[in-house]
Amino acid sequence: MGQWTSVDNKDKGTTGGIPGHFSKPIASIIAREISKEVSSGAIAAIVICGDLTDRGDLGGFDQATEYLETAIGVGETIPPESVHLLPGNHDVDLADEMAFTDLTSKRFDVLESRLLLEKSVLSLTKDFRISTHASGNALITVGSLNSTKANGAPRLFPSITVDDPVAELLRSVDPHGILTDSKSLVAKVTVTSPSMSIQEILDIPMIDPNDLDEIEDSSSSNQSGLMVVAAHHGFLPQATPRFGPYTEMINGGQVRRRLLALSRPVLYLHGHIHEESLETIRGSGSNAGVDGPPIVAIAAPLLSEGFNRIVVEFGAHGRVLGLLLYRIRVDRGTGGLVSSVPIRIPLAARKTIPVHLRAFFSTLMEYRASSGGDLIRLGAEARFSLSADEVETATVEAAWSGLIELDSDPADSFVEQEYSFR
Repeated sequence: MGQWTSVDNKDKGTTGGIPGHFSKPIASIIAREISKEVSSGAIAAIVICGDLTDRGDLGGFDQATEYLETAIGVGETIPPESVHLLPGNHDVDLADEMAFTDLTSKRFDVLESRLLLEKSVLSLTKDFRISTHASGNALITVGSLNSTKANGAPRLFPSITVDDPVAELLRSVDPHGILTDSKSLVAKVTVTSPSMSIQEILDIPMIDPNDLDEIEDSSSSNQSGLMVVAAHHGFLPQATPRFGPYTEMINGGQVRRRLLALSRPVLYLHGHIHEESLETIRGSGSNAGVDGPPIVAIAAPLLSEGFNRIVVEFGAHGRVLGLLLYRIRVDRGTGGLVSSVPIRIPLAARKTIPVHLRAFFSTLMEYRASSGGDLIRLGAEARFSLSADEVETATVEAAWSGLIELDSDPADSFVEQEYSFR
C-alpha cells in the first residue's frame, strides 16, 4: 500500500500539488487493472499465492483481504469459488493462537475467523480446495494446497544441567581422548535433565501427502482439460542460494514425482520467492526415450510489481494445446502497467499431421508464409473441401506442435494471424 510511481522532483518549492499529480499509488493501479481483466469475462480462476502480511499481522491480513476482494470484485464480477486464497509462511503468527502444535490445519482457523469477522466472501485454503471451470469443451480444474502447515515447528534439544559438564565428560575419557564410559555420562544427563528446551523455530515448507491424494483423486475422476495445482511454496529449489535448515520444501521430490505420475499436463502456481520464475520439467513417458506430459511451474511476483495472466489454449474436443504467459508489470515512470510479449509454452499438441490434412499442409509448404484468412480460402477449394473451423483447428494445433510458426500476436483473430512454414 505504500508503493507509489516515480517522480523525479528536484524543485521542492513547486506549489499547487503538481508533483503529486504525477505520483500515483500502485495499489490503485493494480486494482484497476485486475478489475478490467475480470470484467472481460474470460477469467476462469484467480490464485492468490500467499504472504499477504508480514509475520502474521492480523490487522494487515484484514486490510489485504479487503483490498483484494474489492479489486477482484468477488461475488460481483467473479464467483467466490473461482478465487483461491492461499496462506503463506509470512501469514502465520508463530506465537499464541497460531503456534505450531501438529500438522493439522486447526491453527489456520484464526485466519478463517478473520474473514468471517470482516464478512468476507473469500475462502482460505486450510488443507485443499478443488474447483472446476468449464467453457464449452474447455475444462480447467484448480486444486490449491496449504504448504505452510509445518511453519513454526520447533527443534527441541535436551537441557543439560549437570553441575560441571566438562568435569563429568573428562572423567569418562581416557588419556587418548576416547570416551570410555558413555553410559555413565548419558545416565547423569538423563537424571539431571529430563526436560527438553526449544532452541529454534523452523520455517518448514511441505505439502501433506494426504492433501496430494485429493489432487490425485480429482485428476483421476476427470482426465480432460488442464490440471492446475497451486501452493505458496515451490517444489523446486529456488535459484538464489539460501542458507538455513529446511528452507526448501522437505518433500519437494515426492510432490514432483506424484504430479508427474498424473500423466497429464500440470500447471503449478506458487509464490514465496517473490521473483519471476518459469520452469518446465518432464518425466519419462511410457515409451523408452519419450518424455511424458510436463509440469510447468510459474512463480507470482510481489503484487506491488504486478501479476501474471495465463491464457490456456484448447484445441478440438477440449484438448489442451499450450499456455500463453503474459507478465503484467508496473511501469513506475509512466504510472501504468505494461504487458510482456506472451511466452508460448506447448503442453500436449501432437507432433504429426492427421492423414486427411497432409495434402493441404503439403500445399502450404510451397507458399512458405500465409495469413489465416488465406488458409481458409485455400482450404475451401474443391480439392480440400475443408471448413473454416477445420482449417483453424489444424493450423493452430500445428503451430503449438512446432510444425509451423505463428508470427503475429496470439490475441489477433485467426483471419489476421500470420504463419510461416518450415
